[in-house]
Amino acid sequence: MIWHTLLRIFSTLLELWQLSRHSSTDKDLEILLLRQQLAIYERKYDDVIRPSRPDRFMMASLTHHLRQHSDRSVEQLRSVIRIVQPQTAIK
Repeated sequence: MIWHTLLRIFSTLLELWQLSRHSSTDKDLEILLLRQQLAIYERKYDDVIRPSRPDRFMMASLTHHLRQHSDRSVEQLRSVIRIVQPQTAIK
């Protein structure tokens, strides 16, 4: 379990490093593409998504950093956090 969590942290840091090399236009287009894919997934599957403990940890950490850097309220985060409730990710 701990190795899986460490691997997830390392892979997230590696992804952040790779993202820092992309232009803001590339990032914006990727975000729009990912949001569209998620919307398709949400329409197709009605099952409740149950993220694993490491996934919840990473979402909570990224949500915390997003909230600090963007000064968004919990209500404003609803458009970004689609799989779980923002209150769940922030706690």
